[in-house]
Amino acid sequence: MITNERHDNAYVGATLWVYKKCEQVMSDIFEMWTWADCWDEAQQKIVSVMLASDYGTRKPYTATVDATPETVAKAAAWKDKEFRKAEQRRAECAAEKEARTFRSGKRVQVVSGRKIPVGTEGVIFWMGRDNWHKLKLGIATTDRKENGRYADVLWVAQSNCELIGQESLQTA
Repeated sequence: MITNERHDNAYVGATLWVYKKCEQVMSDIFEMWTWADCWDEAQQKIVSVMLASDYGTRKPYTATVDATPETVAKAAAWKDKEFRKAEQRRAECAAEKEARTFRSGKRVQVVSGRKIPVGTEGVIFWMGRDNWHKLKLGIATTDRKENGRYADVLWVAQSNCELIGQESLQTA
């Protein structure tokens, strides 16, 4: 329950916890703020309410943890749902990043440059830096090997290549 100076009550039976948090309010000034996290039934989510600060109470509120078991269960379910959504977003971002990353074994196509014909395709077998610290790729244009090494190879700047099979990601 959160109470203000007029003794108006808010979030009765829905205050989950009260905590303090150090916040940087200016470049070199920090304040200790007191917060209460409450279950908002209308929004069906946990909301944070600022109660006070040590620099000067902005809102002279007090809070008492009084959440009912049903409210705690709702808040826990909401947090689990939000955590699963965040994990799913992280996994999607990681998959997208991996799809855009040049690695050995991925197929590439030369899309620009002057030494290697545009449209040449191959598989990356080597990655390194040239004398100007730009990323270079060694691509095998065929599977033919001599003495355990690819025989038909080209050396090309990564900036002149695109990954093949990632059409939906190349424009982003």
